[in-house]
Amino acid sequence: MRYSTARSSGYFRGSLVALTIAIAVPALAQQHPPGAPPSASTPASVHLGLADGAIKRRDSAMAERELKAALAAAPGDPAVALAVGTAYYGLSRVDDAIRVWNQGLTAARTPDLLFNLGIAYRGKGLFAQSIASFEEVLTVAPPTEDALFQLADTYARAKDTAKALDTYARLTTLFPNSAAAWNNLGNLRASLGRFDEAIVAYREGARLAPNDADIVFNLGRALQDSHDNAGAAS
Repeated sequence: MRYSTARSSGYFRGSLVALTIAIAVPALAQQHPPGAPPSASTPASVHLGLADGAIKRRDSAMAERELKAALAAAPGDPAVALAVGTAYYGLSRVDDAIRVWNQGLTAARTPDLLFNLGIAYRGKGLFAQSIASFEEVLTVAPPTEDALFQLADTYARAKDTAKALDTYARLTTLFPNSAAAWNNLGNLRASLGRFDEAIVAYREGARLAPNDADIVFNLGRALQDSHDNAGAAS
């Protein structure tokens, strides 16, 4: 039986609702009265709000029209590209999401755009591109627990155990309260037969999350494997 790994698909950053609220709400009443059709001067935030409503109503034609209009109304705006790409991803249009996020990067290499691209590339099995995106996230902004976890997880999925180990070690140093990181660090150590080191990691994870069944299971499994390994060596 294999060790249980904590996986994180990642939460995409940026949404139509969040961007509309942050940018549009203070000005909507003056710039776009209720019931008025969008015009050439309609701000991108209004198009994003209309797209969000269309998506909720499953009106794909209107959603597509408003998403394109939002991009046209704010060309080169990375925040709009972030929201539009996230909407496309939610509609299972992954290639369109990647295209729009990359367009946004031509204006500004923001950590949110890079983070979303990292997740999207990984979902397509493009590990090299995913790793490059997450690595760049860590160069354009201070390291975060989420970005480091995603990078370490991607290295592990790409079978680059050495770099996965290094990244999880960095993660547990900077963010020592991440039980999932300790668990996955333990898994990598166990996969190399380093059971005593794995036990140290699992125990730290279990201390932080004593009710996590996967970590408790992994700790017990590592203890048994360590015992069996010692018996075989004697």
